[in-house]
Amino acid sequence: MTMAIIPDALNLALQHHQAGRLQEAEVLYRQILQAQPNHPGALHLLGMIAYQVGKHEVAVEYVRQAIALNPAVAEFHNNLGAVYLELDQLEAAQHHLSTALQLQPDYAEAEYNLANMLRKVEKFEEAVTHYRKALDLKPDYEAAHNNLGLTLHSQGKPAEAVVHYQKALALKPGFAEVHGNLGNALKDQGRLEEAVVQYRLVLALRPEDAEIANQIGVCCRILGNDEEAEAYYRKAVELDPPCGAAFRNLGWMLKDQGRVAEAAAQFERAFAVQPDDGLRILKATLLPVIPESMDHLLNARRAYERQLSELLGQDLVLQDPSVEVGATNFYLAYQGCNDRDLQQTIARLYEKACPALAYVAPRFRSRRPAAAGGKIEVGFLSKFFLSHTIGRLTRGFIAQLDRKRFSVSVFLFPQKPDQISEFIVRHADRTIVLPAALPAARELIARENLDVLFYPDIGMDPFTYFLAFSRLAPVQCVSWGHPDTTGIPAIDYFVSSAHLEPEGADLHYTERLVRLAQMPTYYYRPDVPPGLKTRSDFNLDEERVIYLCPQSLFKLHPDFDEFVAGVLRAHPKGQAVFIDGNFKSFTELIMRRFRNTIPDVRDRIRVLPRQNSRDFISLLSVVDVILDPVKWSGGSTTYEALSVGAPVVTMPSEYMRGRVTYGCYKQMGVMDCVASSREEYVALAVRLGTDPTYRAEVKAKILAANAVLYENGKAVRELERFFETAVGNARCATVGGS
Repeated sequence: MTMAIIPDALNLALQHHQAGRLQEAEVLYRQILQAQPNHPGALHLLGMIAYQVGKHEVAVEYVRQAIALNPAVAEFHNNLGAVYLELDQLEAAQHHLSTALQLQPDYAEAEYNLANMLRKVEKFEEAVTHYRKALDLKPDYEAAHNNLGLTLHSQGKPAEAVVHYQKALALKPGFAEVHGNLGNALKDQGRLEEAVVQYRLVLALRPEDAEIANQIGVCCRILGNDEEAEAYYRKAVELDPPCGAAFRNLGWMLKDQGRVAEAAAQFERAFAVQPDDGLRILKATLLPVIPESMDHLLNARRAYERQLSELLGQDLVLQDPSVEVGATNFYLAYQGCNDRDLQQTIARLYEKACPALAYVAPRFRSRRPAAAGGKIEVGFLSKFFLSHTIGRLTRGFIAQLDRKRFSVSVFLFPQKPDQISEFIVRHADRTIVLPAALPAARELIARENLDVLFYPDIGMDPFTYFLAFSRLAPVQCVSWGHPDTTGIPAIDYFVSSAHLEPEGADLHYTERLVRLAQMPTYYYRPDVPPGLKTRSDFNLDEERVIYLCPQSLFKLHPDFDEFVAGVLRAHPKGQAVFIDGNFKSFTELIMRRFRNTIPDVRDRIRVLPRQNSRDFISLLSVVDVILDPVKWSGGSTTYEALSVGAPVVTMPSEYMRGRVTYGCYKQMGVMDCVASSREEYVALAVRLGTDPTYRAEVKAKILAANAVLYENGKAVRELERFFETAVGNARCATVGGS
């Protein structure tokens, strides 16, 4: 090749290169270098081919030679910086990228690559600055829009990220990676339906993308479409390579559905793909959701205790159990046992495996006393500030606390708002949406400088459970949203009621038990809609006496089966009615149990579909008698039933979680429906069912007395006094220890 034709050869090589014909381009670059060994352009471009095919070290050598020959070419420095970035040689990358910008200040690609380097070392603010400079220079730079979106998302700004992902897609439609990133940002905003749309677009472009299939499963799960979630999880695990997270997610879902054996199998598969200590805990602590019998329950509990003891003897390491385990010991509370020791042991296991859980906010690391005076800062935190029992039990406290003495912050999670969440936001002084990462959430809460952190529930949601290990306020308390002790050392108080706690109940809690004189809620009286449905609307037999148990099916302790059977045996015209479980499998499991435990009355047990709020009130109004389960009594359902005068037959158990209906009756001063034995429970239920006059008398008593359950300002004033006392004690303790 002569010197005269080298420019033509270089142009032809570039055409091949730009068209993706790398082999043809490489041949020409090498021919040029044979003719002119020190040709900087050919060396640089040969280096770029090496970079494109993943030979990064080779690329470095070629581009360095080009720079040695011509150090004033900004493009050489930019591309060498990009190669060094791939090699994680970040100092060298920064040097060459900065040099490129010194040589050519308006170089959009160099700004972009420098931003990528800064994002890699988590200097997000600086990265954002350089991405924006790149876009100022080149507004149609779709990759910069995408990576700016990623950076903003990493900063906890998913809404801003969405804007840039959408701009990237407007510039480059069908950009699969950006559709996926947009889906992630929408998901983190709680915009799940929109996220699924984006994820489906990715799958249309990349059908083999197991992670995206898994993400669709996650969204479907949150949206309550478990069948679709299961299908996508199974798709994700069947692809090659499979998504390891999907095995775990499928296991979690099956566990929640009570399909424990299937869940264990998926956890085993997940462990085979990627062994980790979170999976060890998950596999070891599976519990039946609806036990087949009392023996099944006790055997499962003994296995749980044994496996927990084994885990404590191992050197487990967890970075973030809210992600690695992603589950709580939720179902322990439904076994009707004293869980104090077991809950403490579980907490010790987690603190041993993940010492970072016991985070202490910076202000508590010194012994300086907290300042007195001013308003008491109270924070309420729950994932369930929605149309959920927690939202209904807590919203009144949030709205009614005296704002002359208290300032109220509410900590929410990204999710679709509803009527109750909007009410809570409207009545809070401040609302803070928590990020998805546990460390970031801890730090955000700590910055609020709360005096009291109030958890309405601990134990239902993994994120909240693990967050509760941190010391974020001088007074940290939990209440009865999940009515079991937490075992967590950082939780100081359990807020309950004298109506709910029997003598000696302090021994059931690791927290200091607070017995308010009132029921511990400001519960708004349920609205009774006009035009209530009739029995025929629910397809209920007008000739039968209907005994309704409206509780979630996993709340039905095996001991309760004989209570139901006793009522039906004593009243041949009676029919027991339940409501479908959270999952179809729950209904299948409970009906299978009834077939085994009480087969003689099984044909007079019926299960209705789940009801919306309006229809549920109608149902409570048209049945004859409400049956309260033993070991776990109604909470919000009892408040709703008593609001329409429906008689709820109850037998208080040893633990608070089985005494809520009893507590309501105590506060009302109406004890007609309270039994002390199974025989008495059956007799009361049958009398109410068979004696319409007596039933009307009891209903009248309930209606005359139930006002004390609703919008009870005394409960708010008691809670205020508790907060003031607890905060004062915490300040004194701090001063005394300084």
